[in-house]
Amino acid sequence: DGYIDDARRLLRAFHRFLRRRELDLGRIEIEHVDDFLAERNRRFSSSASRRNRSHLRNFFKYLRFELRVVKKDIAGLIVGATEFAQRKPPKFLRPDEIRQVFENLSFDGEKALRQSAMVHLAFSLGLRPKEICSIVLDDISFERGEINLPKRKCDNPVDLPLPEVTIKAVAAYIIGARPDSVHRRLFLTLTTPPSPLSVQIVS
Repeated sequence: DGYIDDARRLLRAFHRFLRRRELDLGRIEIEHVDDFLAERNRRFSSSASRRNRSHLRNFFKYLRFELRVVKKDIAGLIVGATEFAQRKPPKFLRPDEIRQVFENLSFDGEKALRQSAMVHLAFSLGLRPKEICSIVLDDISFERGEINLPKRKCDNPVDLPLPEVTIKAVAAYIIGARPDSVHRRLFLTLTTPPSPLSVQIVS
C-alpha cells in the first residue's frame, strides 16, 4: 500500500507538471522527464529519488506496452545522473553531455589530436573501438569525403560519408601527430618505434 501511495503522489505531481507545460502524453520527450525529475528530486534523498525514477519507468512501460500511447522507449532512458571516472563508461550521454565532451576536447599535443580524431570517428560514424583501430590510411578518401570500412561486424564492408568536422580532426592528427611509420594503420602509438593501437587503448 505504501508503494502504491508513493507512486500515486509522484504521478499526481507529474500530471501537474504536464499541465503547466501544456504537454500530452504522446508528445513527451526524455528532456521533459529529466526536467520534472530535477524539479521533483530536489526535495528528496538519493534513495527516494531512485524510487521516483522507478515509478516513472514503470509508468512509461505501461503507457508503451499496455496502452500504446507512447512509441519511444522512454522508460529505458530514465536513469540517474551520469557518473564519470567509473570502471565502465555510461551507456549513453544526454545532448548537453555530448556537447560538453566536444567542448572539452583538446588539440594541444599529439595524444590530444589522436584522441580528438578517434572521438569524432566514433561519434559521427558510430564506429566500435575494433573498427577504429582497423582503419588504414588507404581507407580514407579526403577528395571524396568518404571512408571505406572493409572489416565490419558480420564482414559487411561499407563506404560512409565523412562529415567535414571529422575530416578536419583526422587531417589534423595525420599532419600534426601521426608518427612516420611503415605501418599503414591510421592510429599508431606515440612511442618509438610506433605500432598500431590495440582495441584496449582505443576503448
